[in-house]
Amino acid sequence: MPSQPAPLSKSTAALSVDKPWVSALTAYRPTISPEHGIYVVLFVSFLTGTAAAQQWTWATTLALICAFSGFQAEHPLTLQIKQRRSWKPRFLLWMGVYGGVAIAIAAWLFWRSSEREALLLIYSAALAATLVDGVLVWQRHKNQS
Repeated sequence: MPSQPAPLSKSTAALSVDKPWVSALTAYRPTISPEHGIYVVLFVSFLTGTAAAQQWTWATTLALICAFSGFQAEHPLTLQIKQRRSWKPRFLLWMGVYGGVAIAIAAWLFWRSSEREALLLIYSAALAATLVDGVLVWQRHKNQS
């Protein structure tokens, strides 16, 4: 006699049927980029820079958080571009959260810095790289469809 699947426990059945907010919460879970190599490159470059400068300040910590948040904002943007048929609130939410954190920190660092020209050059390069990446993802996905 073939074995029957085990019935759902009362708590599992209650979560899936009686509580629609559970599925709403899972729909908005954070998106984290699966590109693990870039984390190593980002962290090692920051360690190398601070070793050369021989100091770690609050501005360095904020710059690291800004770079990490900017990188994380690119992942939901890429996923949204690939999903062109409809807007996905989860991707828009996390792109806004990560991007908002990155822009806020970048603006604060720009405002407090005496080297504004260098920061403006770095921010322009990051924006250009994001735009080029978005266009390339869109073209690659368009060619595959």
